[in-house]
Amino acid sequence: MESSSWRESILDQIQRRNKQQFSAFEDLISAHNRLFDSHAALRQENEKLRSERLALPRGSIESQGAPERISILESKLLAQQEELTELLRKRGENAQLVVDLNKKLQEKADQLKAAEDRSV
Repeated sequence: MESSSWRESILDQIQRRNKQQFSAFEDLISAHNRLFDSHAALRQENEKLRSERLALPRGSIESQGAPERISILESKLLAQQEELTELLRKRGENAQLVVDLNKKLQEKADQLKAAEDRSV
């Protein structure tokens, strides 16, 4: 009986040691297992999405929602062109005004000079 009691004692000690050492890492092991499962699921989903993307006709991904985007961009372009046209028209008017004012300034300078010449 002695031989079986020391064996049971050793077995009991080993089981207690294993339980103590395992319990310290039990949370870490379960978290690792969940992470591994999540990784596997994400890898499968990634492969599925990649195969679906490759199965789509070329350019169809980029063209989704393109008509709305194109019409928005066209309206913005039209508004910018109208604004540019208006600014160019105003610039032309201002340039003509500068020419007219320079002409008047030159006329006034000539009149002033003529008046000075007469007074001397």
